[in-house]
Amino acid sequence: GEIRQSRVVPFGKAFEAASHDEKLELLAAYGNCCEQLMRHGAFETGFALLSNFGVNHEGKVVAMDFGELTYSLPQAIEIADRRVW
Repeated sequence: GEIRQSRVVPFGKAFEAASHDEKLELLAAYGNCCEQLMRHGAFETGFALLSNFGVNHEGKVVAMDFGELTYSLPQAIEIADRRVW
């Protein structure tokens, strides 16, 4: 299914429409969002930046898909260890 709303633009659409400098700001804001999630004990497991996150009317990056968050530190570490960046 698909949910439509007017409060958050999916990150992919916001990124596509952004200038080069705005894209850099969006990527920095994404990093800040992930950092804030981790400070609250949440870890994004899907790494689907373009669809799991969005940009609100204030220009802040926010999580949209809470189904791919874990609150388990051991699980977060195991997922991060499997990723080769």
